[in-house]
Amino acid sequence: MKKLREGDYIETKEGLLFHIKGVLHPKDRVIAFLRYFPTEKGERERKNRRFKKIYPLDKRYKYLKKNFPKYIFYSKKIRKKIQAVPLEDIKKIYRPQEKLEEIREKKNLTSIEEKVLNFSNKIVQISGIDPHQIGVSGSILVDLHKSDSDIDLVGYGEEAGWKIHSAIKKMRDKDTDIQPYDEENGLRIAKFRWERTELPLEILAKIEMEKVLHGMVYGKDFFIRLVKDWPDIDSSYNDFEYSPKGVAKIEGLVSDDSDSIFTPNRYVLEESQTLDGNHGKVENITSYRGRFSEQAVQGDKILAYGRIEEVTCRNRKFNRMLLGKPEEYLLPIRKNLKIPKQITEK
Repeated sequence: MKKLREGDYIETKEGLLFHIKGVLHPKDRVIAFLRYFPTEKGERERKNRRFKKIYPLDKRYKYLKKNFPKYIFYSKKIRKKIQAVPLEDIKKIYRPQEKLEEIREKKNLTSIEEKVLNFSNKIVQISGIDPHQIGVSGSILVDLHKSDSDIDLVGYGEEAGWKIHSAIKKMRDKDTDIQPYDEENGLRIAKFRWERTELPLEILAKIEMEKVLHGMVYGKDFFIRLVKDWPDIDSSYNDFEYSPKGVAKIEGLVSDDSDSIFTPNRYVLEESQTLDGNHGKVENITSYRGRFSEQAVQGDKILAYGRIEEVTCRNRKFNRMLLGKPEEYLLPIRKNLKIPKQITEK
């Protein structure tokens, strides 16, 4: 079986649809999270079968624990239970590149397919990437989209990712069909992504408005997930072990943001220190969630709250902070954000 990665979807024998997380997986299964399940009460339909979308992570675990516990897997490498699908239970694989190629060759496009094709073609033209370095994911990939569905694209490769990022910047300046989020939409996105943090949504909305990889195109929300290609990846799932050390709040300085636009994303820190608890130096902040991409840039002083893990990799040990839960955050401390002192001085 060809390797699976972030952006791909899989369908199980029971008809459950999972989206793949990350690029490193155990040999006998893939780390993937439930996104759609078949039910007569579902609001989406495909081939006379109805499906329901499930978004909150805790609800996904609850559903699987009750109905399909075999898709919850205890990983000795990360020392916790995660959602994962054994390779033998995969019925079908959905790949973003193949779906976009299908749309390119299709004669009678739906309205949303036409928007996907036009947007992706513009990105290819302006960025200069190969057409096969971009694909379409999300509900469109698995034919469960609705008229109000977002446009979710995936770009592949480290070099291509930065070219796509640069191209979107240019397009926002010159193309009236593509806009960054305005204040109203920035607040809407911030509420959806960050409502359960302790931070003011108005500040987080400003950060969302500055991000390049999402916004509005042809009147629809879009999000572009950038994923490293296989030649860019020099490690395997078994190279790492993670030991949880508890939750903490930290501050530090971003010294390397070269992985900040990708999923998974990573921010290398210097001058880091924990503000509560005695966890020592934190080498980097990592997240497998797209909302943490573009959250800070090199030179930013940051405040972050999340889980501290001791990482063992090839006989080296270091601490990282893992972000992804609803209450966790990464906040750049910038003058233009006008962050209240009571937040930075906590």
